[in-house]
Amino acid sequence: MRTLNSRWGPKRSSQCPRALTFQLFCLLFFVSNASAQGLAKEFIYSGGRLVAVEMTASTNDPGSIFVEYWTGIAGTAVSDLTGNGAYPNSPTGTTHFTSFEAPTNWANSYGRRLRGYVVPPETGYYTFYIASDDASELWLSTDHDPANAAKIAYLTTYTTYRNWTANASQESAAIYLVGGRQYYIEALHKENAGGDHLSVAWDPPSTALEVIPGDHLVPFEE
Repeated sequence: MRTLNSRWGPKRSSQCPRALTFQLFCLLFFVSNASAQGLAKEFIYSGGRLVAVEMTASTNDPGSIFVEYWTGIAGTAVSDLTGNGAYPNSPTGTTHFTSFEAPTNWANSYGRRLRGYVVPPETGYYTFYIASDDASELWLSTDHDPANAAKIAYLTTYTTYRNWTANASQESAAIYLVGGRQYYIEALHKENAGGDHLSVAWDPPSTALEVIPGDHLVPFEE
């Protein structure tokens, strides 16, 4: 067994009861695997014993949002994308954006899904905004699990670029988030013809409204 420093556990394997050897091996495998996914580790002790490891998304390096896109789909509604036979399992292609914003005037007759994890820098209430041409939806989970996501903002028609107040529906309610934790987030966007854009912003407790930057995003990985 590898020697560990005092922060992560016993200094020598001889200090570990044999009955815990397998459990410790599993823990180290879990932590190593989580590190490869860009997650930070918080070790929780009770009575001098390691009892839990809480994983949060690391924000030490700039991140990105994972993007899937489907071309050749007409219509302006998000349902034109989600109702297409190629959605969600057969995208035309994938990419990453380094902030929660897409390039403007990219193409016509397409839809896309942006998804990953948002990591708030502090604990408090956040308001989210979405702006797009044409329609869009913004979904946020109560935790890291996509199954717990709910629609928090949407547009059924276009807005101008980064216009956060054209429609009441594009602004979420104030949502309480814990700093440093990761929350699954997803945006759906549908473009038919003409100009196109998509931007997602938040208004944190202590700073001004901004497009969510990459250093608070972790891309979704299947």
